[in-house]
Order: sequence, then C-alpha cells, then structure tokens
Amino acid sequence: MRLSALPVVVAALLACGGARTAPPPPPPATAVLAAPWVQLDVEAPVAANAPIGLVAANDGSRRLFVVEQRGLVRVLKDGKLVDAPFLDVRSLLGGADGEQGLLGLAFHPKFKDNGRLFIGYTDKSGNDAYAELRAVADRSRVDPTSLRVLFSIPDFAGNHNGGHLAFGPDGKLWLGTGDGGGGGDPQRTGQSELSLLGKMLRVDVEALPMAPLFVTPERWAKGLRNPWRYSFDRQTGDLWIADVGQDKWEEVHVVERPAEQRGLNFGWSVAEGAHCFRPESGCDTTGMATPVFEYRHGDDGCSITGGFVYRGKKFPALVGSYVVGDYCSGRLWTIKREGARFLWAKAGQISARISSFGEDEEGELWVADHGGAVHRLVAFLPR
Repeated sequence: MRLSALPVVVAALLACGGARTAPPPPPPATAVLAAPWVQLDVEAPVAANAPIGLVAANDGSRRLFVVEQRGLVRVLKDGKLVDAPFLDVRSLLGGADGEQGLLGLAFHPKFKDNGRLFIGYTDKSGNDAYAELRAVADRSRVDPTSLRVLFSIPDFAGNHNGGHLAFGPDGKLWLGTGDGGGGGDPQRTGQSELSLLGKMLRVDVEALPMAPLFVTPERWAKGLRNPWRYSFDRQTGDLWIADVGQDKWEEVHVVERPAEQRGLNFGWSVAEGAHCFRPESGCDTTGMATPVFEYRHGDDGCSITGGFVYRGKKFPALVGSYVVGDYCSGRLWTIKREGARFLWAKAGQISARISSFGEDEEGELWVADHGGAVHRLVAFLPR
C-alpha cells in the first residue's frame, strides 16, 4: 500500500578478446489478457475508522474482525460493528498514519480452542514488530496482559513496513516484510541475505520457547518491496503475493505448493515487476521468480492491494478467480488458471481506497476502504 533509480552505469567487461554476453531481458508476466468473465462491485458500506484489514477467526462465530490502522480491532457481526473493541493496542504504536500503525492480524488455526492470535505493527521506535496475544475464555476480547513480542526488525524509514501475517497450509505463520522504505531500496535489503527486510518469513508457532525470548524467523524468500496482502487459496494451498512497486509496475506472484519450497527470489530491487530496475537495462534475473500479472502506473492505479481466490458459493462465475485491486484507483481485476496458463481481466472499478480484502468463514469476500468503510464484494455476469 502506498499512503502518502538510483542509476547504475554498467561497464563493458572484456574477456578473451571479446565482450561478455549481456544477460537476457527478464521474461514477461505470464498471465494472458482475456475477455471479462465476471464484473465486481460492492454493497452498502459499514463505517469504520481507517480500516486496513479484514480477518475471520474461523471459529464458527461468523465474526469478521476489522483491523483499524490506529490500533483497534473491532468485530463485524450481522452487518454491524460491535461498539466494544476486541483489541486495543494504541499504546504500543509510535505512529498510526502514512504506512505505520497496526498493520496485520492472524488467528491461530485452533483459535477456538487456544485463543491465540498474532499482530504486526510499528512500535514506538518505528521498528516492525510482531507479537502474540491471547483472547479471554469466551473469546469476546483479547487479554491485554497476554502480549508477548516475538521479534522486531529495526527499520530506517516510515514506509514499506509490511506487517501482514497469515497462517499457511503447513500450519506455520507467514510474515511478509517490506524493504524498509526510503524509495529505491537504498540499503539493498531486498536482495540482502543478512537483513530480515524485504523477505517472506515463517515462524513455527508450535515450537516457540516458553521463555520470553525473541524468536528467530526462517527466511523463506527474498526480493520483496512491500508485500501488501498475500493469501493462501483455501482449496489448493497456493500462495498469491501482491507486491507494491516503485514508480512504474505493480505485480502479483503465485507459488504452488509453497510449503514444499524455500529460497525463492521475487526480484526486487534488481527488477520491478518483469522489468529491470537496477540497472535499468541488462539486469540479470537468472533464477528469479516471474510475476504472473503486472500493471503499469497510470489510469489503472499506483499501488496494488492483494486479495483472495474466491471459494464462496454466492457467485459461481467467480469461483477459482483471484481478486486483486488498486489503492489509488479502486480498479479491480480477476486472475484465474485455465489449464497450464493464467488469464486476467479487468473486473470493475469502485469508489474506494482499497486497503485490504477479507475472506469470511463462508469464503465470501469483503473490501476495506481506507477512507472509512468496509463493504461486501458482489459479482455479476458482464452485460
């Protein structure tokens, strides 16, 4: 989410009396443009304060939890927000505007039984922090005394903080971190093997030490700029990552059987989308993942927000399609797999600053408008 090139000259190297062969250009994004198979819109809004996330606990309560950037988590039930907050962490935050604040929430897969949940936020020092909490016995609210900080990542700028969390099909907690901000990956964290910034991390929460010690997460992948919402297809387990671009390109990656893979490289800041970034031409993207979908900054928008593969029952034409949007323009797209290829199409445009999507217990999708509302997503056949 974007709330608010260092040029490199490559010298020709000579070897054995001839010029070294330049690396091939990055391969193009793989999805193919198709005629729209569905159009999307939203129902009437439910007012919320700068919502930045929508999360289901999947505990049978049919509650949807609205994450507000300023530090509250509120319960949406039967189309209305409950007055009393489920969670209040305003005292932990150093700032709650721009790209800072309470940024992510994930419930343990067995939340109904153990009451465990996890949050991502920027702390009073501006670092990217991740913590565990526990709900009270009836699961109506969080016990504020249960807070345990798992780890924090020193950050040098106020943007590109990541903060999203999600449990994968492997039962581990996946955490996507931004590159630390500042524009153009100034500290080269995206490709660094030493930094936790610009990475997809995993934590086995079942193996956490009992003592209040900081946790060392596993580096699962590198080369991310600011993964603003990723999700696992509840049917296939595939991982879909939307990564916010620099000045030109927004991108989506798909990873099949993510639990079986490790050591992937999504390209930043060698590449932005399927295009060289550093250097601007002749970059070497050997071994780097190719985005399945990308779009250029302009009328379509300037900051991607990742969604979900629809697995609900209300809209059969949408089943199996990944829904993604843009924060700046309100544009919506659908992407689906057809045999060995992916297809994409524009699927509408809404009047909203799309900060997040949510998937409720029934698999229906919701949209968070950072301007102050949440909506249920609806689909219909193109006219």
